[in-house]
Amino acid sequence: MLHELQAFLPMVEKVKARNPTIPILNYLCIQDETMRISDIETTVVIPVNDKRSYTLPVNILKQILKQKPQKILISILEDNKIEIMYDMNSVVFETKDPEDYPGIPNEKFKKVGIWTREIFLQLYKQLEFVSNDELKPALNGVWVNQNDTIKTCATDGHTLEFIENLDKENEHCKITGKFTGIIPAKVIRIMARFFRCNVSVFRSEHFIKFELPNKINVFSRLIDEQYPDIEDILKIENSNEVSIKRENLLKAISASRPFTNSDSKLGVLSIQDGTIAVNTQDFEKKIEFETHISTIERKGKELRIGFNMDLLEKVIKDINGDEISWHYESPISASIFRSLQESNKTHVLMPIRLEG
Repeated sequence: MLHELQAFLPMVEKVKARNPTIPILNYLCIQDETMRISDIETTVVIPVNDKRSYTLPVNILKQILKQKPQKILISILEDNKIEIMYDMNSVVFETKDPEDYPGIPNEKFKKVGIWTREIFLQLYKQLEFVSNDELKPALNGVWVNQNDTIKTCATDGHTLEFIENLDKENEHCKITGKFTGIIPAKVIRIMARFFRCNVSVFRSEHFIKFELPNKINVFSRLIDEQYPDIEDILKIENSNEVSIKRENLLKAISASRPFTNSDSKLGVLSIQDGTIAVNTQDFEKKIEFETHISTIERKGKELRIGFNMDLLEKVIKDINGDEISWHYESPISASIFRSLQESNKTHVLMPIRLEG
């Protein structure tokens, strides 16, 4: 049991709710020769060689394992108490009834494929574009549409990253069924951090399940909210286009940073003949900054548009390739950014409305 607890505890800390309102969620549960941790929405189950049923408080386990014991013995006492003996030490504490612990989702699951670690790493990378706003639950995860390919989208309402095919080279997944759902950010972090093997993927009406070869199961409730209409967003009529060197734009953003207002992060980009002018101002310090970027090619009209420079930098840094195509329409409509060398990925950035 010591080895299982040592291996499981880092995962326990990622699954357990920080300050749960239900006291038993501060425990992990040993039952039916498994050990599980749950916050109700996410549950991780691993096999253990113990046929007994009991619960263990996570905070006490952490203190015990911090002392790096060589041996551990868990005994169930009378009066709803547990004793843990380790090395020359003993700790006795009250336990909770395992029957009160959140159970494994009792739904009918259907296998929809096998994903490799690379898929989870790509989903993890997309979390940069996921919202942390609890008032926007649909945006708190990555939208996944698996059919003949795996399409994914992450957005916080200001920036959006859409990937046409997460497994473009057909090397990292085996698709056996259709699946569409919003996978919570929490379970993506867990899968990307702790597991390196191929994972069988199952889905039910409300959950997604990841089954590992060593009989570890990870359950996560899918986010049951309406996701933004991605197709509608990507159909934005951006009839104008300018292409630029990615490195030049990043250098301009970096140079402007010391002279950008710390609250608004506003930068104004003016697309002109042969150049893009980048302007920022810090009104409090009465500082104005301007630099210019040479363009490769422009098709369409000139434009003056405002962006949050932090968000613009995040988008541009996530684009692979030397050259970027920027599709635009007006100062108040979303802009689309793509790599000229990587057509599989699309970024959308909302502007800041300029005065006057």
